[in-house]
Amino acid sequence: MTDSTLLSAPLFCELALAAAHPDPGLRLRLGEMGLRPGSRLRVVQRTVGGGRVIEVASTRIALDRRTCRALAAAESAHAA
Repeated sequence: MTDSTLLSAPLFCELALAAAHPDPGLRLRLGEMGLRPGSRLRVVQRTVGGGRVIEVASTRIALDRRTCRALAAAESAHAA
């Protein structure tokens, strides 16, 4: 998989967050939740409204569609 967004990422594939969110306030909040460039994560569920539930470490986080569209991710080089 090449670089894409969390919105188009396949389920259960290990990904690395490629870039931070462009909005400074949201970037700070996402960073507090562990979503920083280079973070490894998996999309584990699609929501009815078009968002995604992602897993970072052992924590699951629900993100809305707009946020997922703004977060670039790439297949992790550490994927098993």
